[in-house]
Amino acid sequence: MNEQNPILNALVVVAGVIGGLLVMLSVLLSSGNSLAHLCFYLLIGGCVLGLLAPRPAFYAWIIACGYSDFLKRLTVVFGDVGRTDLMYVLGITPAMFAAIAASLVIGGFTGAYQVRMAHWKLLALGLLLTLATGAVYAVDSGGSPQMALQGIANGGLYSLMLFVMPVLFPRHEDALRVLRFTLWVFLPVALYGIAQQIDGFQPFELQYLRTGLSIEIKQLFTHHVRAFSTLNSPTALGAVSALLVVVSWSLARLPRQPRRRWLNRWIALLMIAAFAGALVASTSRSAPLLIGLGLVAGWCFRDPGRTRIFYAALIAGFVGLVAVSPWLLGHLDEANLWTTSGADANTFAGQFVSVGTYSDRLFGFANVLRNPAAYSLFGCWNGNLDLLPDSLKHHDIVSSMLLRFGIVPLLVCLSGLAYALVRMHKNLCGLNDPVRQRLMAMSIGLAAGLLFLSALSGNVLGVFPVNVFFWMFAGIALTCTLPVPTIAPRPAGERYSGLDMTALAGRTPGAKRFSPRRA
Repeated sequence: MNEQNPILNALVVVAGVIGGLLVMLSVLLSSGNSLAHLCFYLLIGGCVLGLLAPRPAFYAWIIACGYSDFLKRLTVVFGDVGRTDLMYVLGITPAMFAAIAASLVIGGFTGAYQVRMAHWKLLALGLLLTLATGAVYAVDSGGSPQMALQGIANGGLYSLMLFVMPVLFPRHEDALRVLRFTLWVFLPVALYGIAQQIDGFQPFELQYLRTGLSIEIKQLFTHHVRAFSTLNSPTALGAVSALLVVVSWSLARLPRQPRRRWLNRWIALLMIAAFAGALVASTSRSAPLLIGLGLVAGWCFRDPGRTRIFYAALIAGFVGLVAVSPWLLGHLDEANLWTTSGADANTFAGQFVSVGTYSDRLFGFANVLRNPAAYSLFGCWNGNLDLLPDSLKHHDIVSSMLLRFGIVPLLVCLSGLAYALVRMHKNLCGLNDPVRQRLMAMSIGLAAGLLFLSALSGNVLGVFPVNVFFWMFAGIALTCTLPVPTIAPRPAGERYSGLDMTALAGRTPGAKRFSPRRA
């Protein structure tokens, strides 16, 4: 019997206290930016937590996804900020997630998790997508390894969510708890975005914008505020807020648990109001499409016939938009005058109803997707916008992939996407549990909505933490259908030691095996 060791536990506590004191002294006595110095230790601590306790670390990582950029702006209060300081702050989220994924891989090999072949295939797919993202960034930068690592850290790494979510949160109840926790974590983000639109940027935020380290420096030269709250851009705030409006609505309407709902309906209404307010505060004109797409898709995907109609309408709408894009481009100024009539272009209302910015998207449709010269087998553009002729300027992901990679890789990607959607919809139709069915339908709908939004109005999948949500929803959809990986049970009566890796992972000591579900 493996009894608790009080001496070992006491030594761990003492070591933790000593380590904390050393970190505090190091931060206080550092000559550089003290907050960035603290973030360096938070990065290390997050990695250790991710390796030892992946489930608690995942919840802490969600918090970091919502507030790491706000922490980055606060560094200006503690002294001069350099790019190395930003690496310490912004490196917390990718480092923690990489540690969580590594812990699950190690647990799969050591038997802490009964990871099945389907999960290993998802890991291989996630690694392939991660490496492909790094390769694209490297090619665009002329073979720079630093840019390849930056591309992986900024987005490609989170495709491993396809493996992490089904293994770490194997039951749909676990995924619902993650979504409910995410709503509460991002609620202050929404409220701060509303306050930012009303009161303007705080002095430390303006100070950070003046450093030139943010793409939002352009807001210093305009007469209006586009709120981005604790995130990195108004695009991120708008997309995340729209996603969480749908999540709030969907969780409140799920069938009741034995005792209560997953989300109280009155609380859900307050959350919907807050996230909708943040969406308006971001002045994002495209993100509201996510709400309509998410709600309609969540309803359509529960029936095969409605699913076919939904995708047919989506494809027909996109093809029709491309077909009439020259006419729309020629009448866009008139439409913009009509929508902004009675509203000053420099006011909040004028910015929110303006449609002038759609010219970039329509220009790409009219001059790239309708242009035979833009079609090649394997690409005619290296990704550098400065070298692209004005006649091929674009603002959507489809035009970008067509010019950069060519028609063959684009068709391969679209075929792979279609195959994945068909498989997931087949699994969805085979579910008998209404909770799992609605959860999976919502997750596929929101992920598909993000893809359509990227094709329609710019690549939002390259924006953090929108990419995190995309891969999280994809992982949750897999959670609803994949077999449940379990932990091997302990012999009867055996107890866990204070440093047991399985106990730290958030599992119940002595828990029985879960019965695997059919895919």
